[in-house]
Amino acid sequence: MIEVLMEKGNAYRAADGSVYFKLESFPGYGGLSRIKERELKATVFAADADHKDSVSDFALWKAYKPEEDGAVQWPGPRGAAAGRPGWHIECSAMSKSLLGDTIDLHTGGVDLLFPHHENEIAQSECCNGVRFSHHWYHSEHLLVNGTTMSKSKGNYYTLRDLMEKGYSPMAVRYALLAGHPRKQLNFTLESLHAAESAIETLSSIGVVIGDPANQIAGPENSTRFDGVFSALHDDLNLPAALGSLFTAGHKLMGAVGGKPTKADADAFARILYALGIIPLTPAQLAGAGSDDAPSHVQTLAEKRWVARAAKDWATADALRKELAAAGWTMLDGKDGYKLEPLKK
Repeated sequence: MIEVLMEKGNAYRAADGSVYFKLESFPGYGGLSRIKERELKATVFAADADHKDSVSDFALWKAYKPEEDGAVQWPGPRGAAAGRPGWHIECSAMSKSLLGDTIDLHTGGVDLLFPHHENEIAQSECCNGVRFSHHWYHSEHLLVNGTTMSKSKGNYYTLRDLMEKGYSPMAVRYALLAGHPRKQLNFTLESLHAAESAIETLSSIGVVIGDPANQIAGPENSTRFDGVFSALHDDLNLPAALGSLFTAGHKLMGAVGGKPTKADADAFARILYALGIIPLTPAQLAGAGSDDAPSHVQTLAEKRWVARAAKDWATADALRKELAAAGWTMLDGKDGYKLEPLKK
């Protein structure tokens, strides 16, 4: 890709053997982030400016520097020195190799909008001669307990950390879904408790309206959840979509909203599928409510039920011991299980 850009006049070799993209060769630069030329000159990274034709040009290939690169180096593009690729061109090269010259959707955090994604567009479109991505979507940063996440602050969580605390991956997914992608989300352990409760409620709604005994005859298409789809079409407004989903679901379960139809149940299931929310089964719901077992106990029980179904007896026995250590016993049934506190 670098050699093509050099041949087309979009890139040049500097005196030190590095290769830079000539920004003035791509008039559309800044169209995604809407950065103006005056702002661009004040913002660009000016390192190695002595080797550039313009301070705004960015590196495609960095000449080898022993004090910085150690043993990391490869033969350079034709006419360039040995060294390493710039991080912008790495992304464009991987995308071209694996996905083709044009992709449908490119996502990322807001911090990558400029300059990284602008540079990807410039080098990819100049090299390939076609549009790089049809759609772009950028999400805001995640906050944890009101501040940025870092190990030094003690608020750094991995999915494994949260699972070890007894939270299910589905609860983590729901907690992250509950925020608007364009607004900072404050993630807390309390939000996971709320997520677990929300999943149980949605699961209960699905069980009730999905039961043929509770359904009445009606049209083949449902309009009950139009508000959910309208919110999703409005820049993925997930908080509004989830709010509308609960409102419509509760109405269908009560006398005010009328009885559900099969189309209502199908629409509800499609929405959960689109959001990636896997509802609890009736057996899981029964287990989740056993004597108000805490969430981490419910998670252990569910893991054991899965292990038991897979005939992984060693794991099932180990999880039973963990349940006992937490003060609970698990009673297995044909179609589900029940949790009971151990008698002291």
